[in-house]
Amino acid sequence: MSKIIIGFNGWVEADPETIRFQYIGEMAAVEAFITGTDYLKLDEDERDNYIIEDLGAAYTNAFDGELDECDIRIEQDPDHVAKEFLNDLLKDKI
Repeated sequence: MSKIIIGFNGWVEADPETIRFQYIGEMAAVEAFITGTDYLKLDEDERDNYIIEDLGAAYTNAFDGELDECDIRIEQDPDHVAKEFLNDLLKDKI
């Protein structure tokens, strides 16, 4: 099976009320989420314990933004290609 790989470069001004961050710190046994408003209240060290929950949602709900680059490429899964090749060889031998 092929893979669709999307590479992009850009920026967005996220809406603090709609963007969510997930806690990934040492006590991350339970999923914990905060809003961008809460994230802004954290100091720099505390912010290191969080990642954006959903970049697509942040981009969709952004106040502003610009997508400078968006490249789409197709990559073949090497295992799938090898299996197809071997199947083709076996068909020729039978």
